[in-house]
Amino acid sequence: MSTPIDLSPQLGMVSFFQKLDSAGFDKSLRLWCQQQDFRIEDGWTTNVIVSQLSDELVIKLGALLRKRLFSKVQERREL
Repeated sequence: MSTPIDLSPQLGMVSFFQKLDSAGFDKSLRLWCQQQDFRIEDGWTTNVIVSQLSDELVIKLGALLRKRLFSKVQERREL
């Protein structure tokens, strides 16, 4: 039996970005899902989309968001 994967760091990043700009994040998430060949049903909310992602996709999404956050922090430091 395999050990469950702790996705709380990745889900925390999703929550963080969702709170910053919910409409923008939803749009970006839907585009990213299309790029991953993940089918979204009509009427799905951001939370439903995230809950339907496989562990692998949640990990990929979390990594992308973390990279985006660190990039923004680096931009601020350079100002």
